[in-house]
Amino acid sequence: MFGPLVTRLTGKFGFRLTAIAGALLLSISFIATSFVNNFWLFFVLFSIPTGLGSAASYHSAILVVLRRFDKWRSVAVGILTSSSSVGMFVIAQTTEALLSKYGLRNALRGWALLFFLAAILACSYDSRAHVEKDKVLTIEKKYQAAYCEHSFVRATE
Repeated sequence: MFGPLVTRLTGKFGFRLTAIAGALLLSISFIATSFVNNFWLFFVLFSIPTGLGSAASYHSAILVVLRRFDKWRSVAVGILTSSSSVGMFVIAQTTEALLSKYGLRNALRGWALLFFLAAILACSYDSRAHVEKDKVLTIEKKYQAAYCEHSFVRATE
């Protein structure tokens, strides 16, 4: 839902700033949610800021990989997307353990700390928002040449 917005923000502010802002928004959302007693306020504080923050963090990571890998792009994206699936499994198990041992409020605060650490790790992203224009044109020409080389149109001529 927030993907197009996050992609536009990444183009304007860069990978690093978008990922850091997303992780900090996640952290703030979880901290604020841990202090709420009203269900509707809990729902609003947890749903919208958490969705936007996770979209900003995740999409920035994918865009970094897409823009920085040329030769091994498919392998890099495969590793990134499969690791996020494995991460969801680990998060479910960890959340269950945190909830049973510490309760909802402290579990949310623990996740807030984890997301804050993710903001620190996002500082390692390349801050450039886009690839140089010449490099993009070179990549486009390379893919067009490869497509024409294996095209059915050329094979039937």
